[in-house]
Amino acid sequence: MPSAIIDNRNRLLVDAINEQLVHTVKAKVAVGYFFLSGLKAIQDKLDAKNENGEYLIKEVRLLIGNTTNRQTVEELARSFRLTEHIQKQVEKLKRPGSGEKKLEKDVAQQTIRTVISDLDQTEENAKLLETVYHMVNDDRLKVKVYIKSRLHAKAYIFDFIHPQPNSKGIAIVGSSNLSLAGLTNNTELNVFVHDNGENHDELTIWFNDLWQEAEDFDEQFLEELEESWGIKEVTPEDIYYKTIYTLLKDRIEGEDAQSFLFTNEITEQLASFQKVAVQQLTGILRQYGGAFAADVVGVGKSYIGAALVKHFLLAENAKPLIICPKALEEMWKNYNAVYSLNAEIVPSSMLREGEEEEDWNYLLTDVKYRDRDFILIDESHHFRHHESQRYKVLSDFIQTGTKKVLLMTATPRNNSAKDVYNQVKLFHPDDLTEIPINPPSLKEYFKPILKPDTPREQSNQLFQQLLQFILVRRTRLHILKYYGFDEETNQPVDPENFAPYISGEKRAYIKVGGNKNFFPIRNVDTIRYSISETYQGLYKEIRNSLGKVNFDHTLDSIPGQLTYARFALWHYVKKDWQKKDPYRELHRAGYNLRGLMRILMFKRFESSVYAFRMTIGRLIKIHEAFLTSLENGIIPAGKDAQKILYGSDQYSEVELIEALESVAQQYDAENFDLEHLKNHIEHDLGVLSYIFSLVNENEIPPKKDDKLQTLKKKLAKEPLNNGKVLIFSESAETVDYIFENINPKDDMSIRKASTGSENKNALVNRFAPTANNYTLKPSETEINMMIATDVLAEGLNLQDCDKIINYDLHWNPVKLIQRFGRIDRIGSTHDEIFGFNFLPETDLDRNLNLHQIVHNRIQDIHDTIGEDAKILDDSEQINEDEMYAIYERDIKQLALFEENLEKESISFNEAEEELRKLKESDPDKFEEIRSLRDGIRCSVSEQGDKNFVFCQADKYSQLYMVDSKGKITEKEVIKILGMLKSQFGKSTKDIPNNFNQTIQNVKDQFVKDVVDRYLEQKHSRPINIDQRYIKDELQKIHNSAESEDLKSQTMMFEQVFLKVQRPAVLAELKKLRRNNVIDRSLLDRLTEIWYRHSLHEISSSDIGEDEIPPIPKIVCGELL
Repeated sequence: MPSAIIDNRNRLLVDAINEQLVHTVKAKVAVGYFFLSGLKAIQDKLDAKNENGEYLIKEVRLLIGNTTNRQTVEELARSFRLTEHIQKQVEKLKRPGSGEKKLEKDVAQQTIRTVISDLDQTEENAKLLETVYHMVNDDRLKVKVYIKSRLHAKAYIFDFIHPQPNSKGIAIVGSSNLSLAGLTNNTELNVFVHDNGENHDELTIWFNDLWQEAEDFDEQFLEELEESWGIKEVTPEDIYYKTIYTLLKDRIEGEDAQSFLFTNEITEQLASFQKVAVQQLTGILRQYGGAFAADVVGVGKSYIGAALVKHFLLAENAKPLIICPKALEEMWKNYNAVYSLNAEIVPSSMLREGEEEEDWNYLLTDVKYRDRDFILIDESHHFRHHESQRYKVLSDFIQTGTKKVLLMTATPRNNSAKDVYNQVKLFHPDDLTEIPINPPSLKEYFKPILKPDTPREQSNQLFQQLLQFILVRRTRLHILKYYGFDEETNQPVDPENFAPYISGEKRAYIKVGGNKNFFPIRNVDTIRYSISETYQGLYKEIRNSLGKVNFDHTLDSIPGQLTYARFALWHYVKKDWQKKDPYRELHRAGYNLRGLMRILMFKRFESSVYAFRMTIGRLIKIHEAFLTSLENGIIPAGKDAQKILYGSDQYSEVELIEALESVAQQYDAENFDLEHLKNHIEHDLGVLSYIFSLVNENEIPPKKDDKLQTLKKKLAKEPLNNGKVLIFSESAETVDYIFENINPKDDMSIRKASTGSENKNALVNRFAPTANNYTLKPSETEINMMIATDVLAEGLNLQDCDKIINYDLHWNPVKLIQRFGRIDRIGSTHDEIFGFNFLPETDLDRNLNLHQIVHNRIQDIHDTIGEDAKILDDSEQINEDEMYAIYERDIKQLALFEENLEKESISFNEAEEELRKLKESDPDKFEEIRSLRDGIRCSVSEQGDKNFVFCQADKYSQLYMVDSKGKITEKEVIKILGMLKSQFGKSTKDIPNNFNQTIQNVKDQFVKDVVDRYLEQKHSRPINIDQRYIKDELQKIHNSAESEDLKSQTMMFEQVFLKVQRPAVLAELKKLRRNNVIDRSLLDRLTEIWYRHSLHEISSSDIGEDEIPPIPKIVCGELL
């Protein structure tokens, strides 16, 4: 006789159940946990029919006491080969807390929903869902949830088709739940209970009693089946909105919980787009501890920042600290007082280390600052260099305790993505990250972004994928498109029909504090002047003397042209030494330096005669000092030598040689071709001296400077002779030159501002008193004309002014747009603003149209600097199309450029705005989208070559587009969203059989990525030499300790100090190792560090405690 024991070792429970189902008319199952995988194992028997087409099993009653997606967890565990770790998590699921008295039906329904969505999308599982759906719908499967108490029983009761007096049925009772693991894999203990005339009746009565006490669950179960991926029919619109809803759920759904807890004086003044930004940034700050508020200039980032400070002050009792440029200190002090922000204000220039070790960072030691836990950094791009002292001081401070960091800047990326990386590291010092990127290491993730040979499109794609999680950025056009009101109808702007607002056919405004606010209409005009007459007919000769591109240093010097030998020393290193340290370091640096000098010379040449003259004069002194050093056998290279050369006029000849000798030891003059180098330096010195003779003040006085005289004439005419004017130049020397020549009598209504200017705040208040709520003192004169460098192009309100003049040639519209932003701001009272741009022309250009003149200037730039332009950052690169737009006064093209400039940064925001609009305008449709189950899919093609699959594991998401062969063709979010949106309105078709396999193959790849990501997070925290020292010393203390408390303390310290990655903490551990601190002194110092850096607040992820890995799932799919 077969054994009555069924333990999945010698006999599988699934086989035993299937054997009994053949003879069963009704089945009753009571289990603590239920999984569809359990029904799948017995599906064929449940669906079996007799010869008359009637189902053999008439009814199955399923009583469940709890539900869980444990089967999914277990399946994932096998994939991860981390079964022991996962089992711990499963055991936690088995032991609910004492406060959990019952399982509500809605919880059960949600869990069933998860179980269904987590099913692999295979043909078998699709068939399973249909089978179970029909069984429930036909009343063959009835389901109830037992919530009176916890149901832990496992019983399978079978009523025979042909019952006998002492054999009405049979039962199996034991430990197995109705799951794939319980029926097949787990080692269980189940036994048959045969009927002896009483057993079956007693088990039936027991089951029926529980059944009567349980809650009906058929309706909820049926709903989940109807809405499941295997049965629900959806449209391409559903797939698109499901995708963006899932991506943006935290931002959209979190608004109710994250909305303002208090209505205050700031929130009442905010425009709707600013309130949305506060809500978005609140969620990001809470999730990741840091965020970028990066709206373009002029749209009120300061108010957004102040509102966030106030919100966290009231909602979380935060203690704010505001770091800002000195020029903005007064503004923040005013906000602090008016809005009661309870913040400390520290100018960024004050961030420096003290002379004494105890004062190495006064932010950490001063009681006013050390406990501040909400840090707002205004113009945070000033902290893009991690080597700077201010960065180090701020970084060390932020890493103590748990702080939230708000980074405010319109230009988070100035030169390269490394700028953003360094700013992110302020609030995210660890490389390991919870931001859903892959790999989950900031350092590794940024490597391809920063790698020079990475294709630009790929680099930008990776960069934007990171920013979408931590940055909020909108342009003016974006704000008007989604938050604007039509000027004539006063109705909200239709985002789908926004083109007339870009072209100027229509106009829109935004509401701020109940008032209409228009962005002024921008106008641009070109001021032509003769650069030939400015340089007295010598323009071509001087320009040619600046040299040709790609000069070959092996050749003899070209008469009349600069070789830039001083800035390309590697070419003069003897070949045997060129690839050896430190000489090879001169190669790349020399290429960049030579190119930058060529560009600098060209820009100064165009900026003003005076700036060019001063530059040539300095270069003459530098070359003379360099020649002197060569004659004394010294090669003055490197940063220190550079500083001495540029300050050579401060030294006597003897002092100069001594200073250069002290810093130039690393380069041996014998390893250079000194004769060749000296000849080229002498040659360049001769060319520079000749140029200087041509442009000295006697040869070209101001009255002969056609550019300067053209400016004077324009300033005397409409519209520049009325109202306020702001003149910009990149060169401080050009600013000085203009100021001295248009204001010879020092009229106090005309002022200048550059990097060295004092009292910039006072100048700004006098120039724009209305915008800055400033009342002029009786002794003060209002400024009507300001001449400035870009020192006034950052964070300042200058909208009292409506006219700017750009004195230098624009290679790229970025600077023009940034400068417009100083006067084109919320609150401007001007209907129009004007930008005037100087354009040089030669004698040959005099009768040409603007387009041809611009073409000739572009050619001049290419001829002079050529490939050297590649070393410039993006905002300085030559953009030919936009140069034509600027000087041909195509304001529409410039507006489109400004929108496209931000397109990659804000396109994720575009999708968010669409969803937000849907939520507001059609809440029923939004709720329908919100309720769509995971796993849904549709097809608009019978055999398409584009298969869309969206996978997610907790916060980590990935969109895929794959071809018919399963090859991934696209992963960039915005491109894929565009493809999905293009399918709107198309009719759906039957999903082909092979689509399930395509989806599953993609999920398998995603699971692998999730596994790799999880394992990297789990195991990628190596300890450094200082942590190893701490570990060894703590183990010594532990081994010799007699007190259990002392042993516990050493174990706790070892757990934390070996896992924590905060640089500030690691720096302190380094000091302990270097000073050989041991025994009790070590414990005392570690205790101080523990409390100083609030290590008791570190989360489990910071110290590496075990966590359950994220469960991969399919969100949706579409065959395009």
